[in-house]
Amino acid sequence: MTCYRDKSECILTHVDTQGWQAFSIGPPLFFVILKWDKDLIIADLPGLKWPSGHPCAGNPGGSTWYIHRDTHITVIQEDFCNFVTGERGFHEYTIEDDPFWHKAAPKQPPAPSRPQ
Repeated sequence: MTCYRDKSECILTHVDTQGWQAFSIGPPLFFVILKWDKDLIIADLPGLKWPSGHPCAGNPGGSTWYIHRDTHITVIQEDFCNFVTGERGFHEYTIEDDPFWHKAAPKQPPAPSRPQ
């Protein structure tokens, strides 16, 4: 996900891998930014509008991302509706920085000291 404050939107691209190949799954999704401050970005993907009488009418679904810039944790909330049964639900996922990538990152050389 990449967010643009000036456009007030975030763009999510899903990439999957199979073996050594990487490929995109579908077109990008465009999220509307609801809040942007120094510690938190809230981006919302509106759900689909269903006609009245449809099992999912009244619950359009959608997804909201809470990107905590201070703690480097992202929480994803998804509303869903089963098209056949009309069952509704809510999922919440948390994405945290993996310690592996911090250990694997190249170390910055120390700043040169100045002669005194």
